[in-house]
Amino acid sequence: MDYLIFDGTSTQTYGVFLIGNGVYNAPEREFERISIPGRNGDLLIDNGRYSNFELEYGAIIYNNFNTNLSNLKNVFMSKTEYCRLEDTFYPDEYRMAKYSGAFKMESVRPGDIGHFILRFDCKPQRFLKSGEITTEFTSNGTIINPTKMTALPLVRVYGTGQLSIGGDTININSNSSYTDIDCDLQDAFRESTNCNGNIELSSGKFFQLKSGSNSVSLGSGITKVAITPRWWKL
Repeated sequence: MDYLIFDGTSTQTYGVFLIGNGVYNAPEREFERISIPGRNGDLLIDNGRYSNFELEYGAIIYNNFNTNLSNLKNVFMSKTEYCRLEDTFYPDEYRMAKYSGAFKMESVRPGDIGHFILRFDCKPQRFLKSGEITTEFTSNGTIINPTKMTALPLVRVYGTGQLSIGGDTININSNSSYTDIDCDLQDAFRESTNCNGNIELSSGKFFQLKSGSNSVSLGSGITKVAITPRWWKL
């Protein structure tokens, strides 16, 4: 039977299983519409992002209705930030989501059986678990993005010098042990130490892994690079 895991907690723990889902839906691409007098139709400006969307699962409790529902509600509704959401419909993927709305029972039948809807406010990406695997380079190489979406990796750099990934180049001017460059957060750090002052965005932006082949070039002084790609799709 199908189930989901939210922030490490499986619905199986509370006797809850899924009987329906909206996992095949996709978020909306965000555009700005501008109407121009004398011109038919709207001018569309792509904002370069996808919106959040609401994901629903039909769920059922088979036993110990009162206890299991109460426990599940308290666990899911206590989360105040985005948490990892996995399900058995897409076992090789995960989302970042927050539980949204109330728990509203659609039906309760004799024998401690209850049917209800679980609703999550999700970020648009379906992240591939394969994108959590880190690839290390000690010399020039290539990393291949298997999706159609541009990924924003986490890059750990050892040494100082110039590092190029795809079409982007960053100079690491100072480095104690290693520097993590989070291309999604656009931040450089080592544990709790801010390292943004130690890097220079030579190409004007952080690394991006576009669909297909991306070259990795280690300049003189860069001894090793570890890339966690964060592949995703819709």
